[in-house]
Amino acid sequence: MSASFEEQQKLLGVGVRIQHRTMKHLRYVPRIDAHARALEVGFREPGHLVETRLERLRDRLSRAPLQLDLLRQHGASPKALQSPGDLSHLPLMDRETLGARWKDAVAFGLDAEAESELTVATSSGSTGKALLAVRDGYDQLHMWAAIRFWVSQLGVQLPARPRLALLDALPGGLEYSTRLPHFERGALHRISTARPNPQQRLEKVQPSILSSDPAGLHWLGSHTPRIAPKLMLSSAQHLPASQRNELVKWNAPLVNVYAITECGPIAWECMQRAGVFHSLHPDVIVESVAGELVVTRLRDSAVPLLRYRTGDAGEVFDDSCACGFRGRSIRGFLGRRACHFVQANGERCDAWNLIWLFKDLPLVGFRMTQLAHETFHIELDGPAPMGDALLGERLALALQRLGWTKPAVSIVHVAQLGHGLKPEPFVCSVEA
Repeated sequence: MSASFEEQQKLLGVGVRIQHRTMKHLRYVPRIDAHARALEVGFREPGHLVETRLERLRDRLSRAPLQLDLLRQHGASPKALQSPGDLSHLPLMDRETLGARWKDAVAFGLDAEAESELTVATSSGSTGKALLAVRDGYDQLHMWAAIRFWVSQLGVQLPARPRLALLDALPGGLEYSTRLPHFERGALHRISTARPNPQQRLEKVQPSILSSDPAGLHWLGSHTPRIAPKLMLSSAQHLPASQRNELVKWNAPLVNVYAITECGPIAWECMQRAGVFHSLHPDVIVESVAGELVVTRLRDSAVPLLRYRTGDAGEVFDDSCACGFRGRSIRGFLGRRACHFVQANGERCDAWNLIWLFKDLPLVGFRMTQLAHETFHIELDGPAPMGDALLGERLALALQRLGWTKPAVSIVHVAQLGHGLKPEPFVCSVEA
């Protein structure tokens, strides 16, 4: 890799500068605070605000063409949703339908300011096919309400103007810092382990809250920077008990979050019972249909989600937990199954570190297989928007950043990659 880091970033398609206009977020502070308080009450009273939110959901459903079409095809209307018990009589919506008609998922009749804040996000591609999802201005900030809730629920004492670090183990090397006027007037720093001296930058930030995925947490556990976070957050990728135990030395609660791009945060793993995820009432209602988790978003959004099939496996049950939670919980949910590619020296690397590159392929299915230590094969069920050559070049560079010497990447096109509950987009045929 003789090219400079900046030239490599351009090849990877990673922006070299990001401007965050965060001051406009100040107008959402009251809403963030109100949502955090609602989550605190909903933790023990699952029926809190449900009737009010169902009424507002019915209004949004009546103005969303996609949801109206699905209801009418089922011989129903938004008025049929009067209580949570009515959900089982209403139609499901799958990822393929939302992906094909994402523009129709937005409720019409928004004011000009709300329309101006709509953005299109790309899902993680954890099914092997990323999809486009519309989010309104508040959708992009709601996670801060959930973080406020966890801070309060777990008794975390934050300093004035706390700093948050997003520890990024992806090979893209994206970094930025931005103010958080909507969260205790603190700051957020994204720190990449792909860049030189990440430990030094992390120690300089001294984050009160640290967020990462299992790959980033693995890096953290093996480097032990001199930091003292008050709270740690992990994504919904499978977090094994052994890895959680490695992080005990930080003496900070670790919240394992279940969230998806299309909906936002859905549940979090109980701090006392491993493998049990508590729903975030009253933001969502979670069901299990034929072993698949289905979510209805009660939180206000320009995009109403009614019985959305997540593609994740899990069982839902009513729970009265020793931690104080009352309501609906999930068990049997593991998140994305870990897949490790193997280097010639026997080192294992999480294949999900490459998922961000495939987010440039929305609605194009993919499967990536490691055939030999330096040989990788990609199957696509549609054309790569940037072309096969550039995709292969980006993947080879990303693999080099992860430790491979001379990775060879081949790409073929296939008619169909298969269906089912979140098929695995990464496969390893090499033994460690």
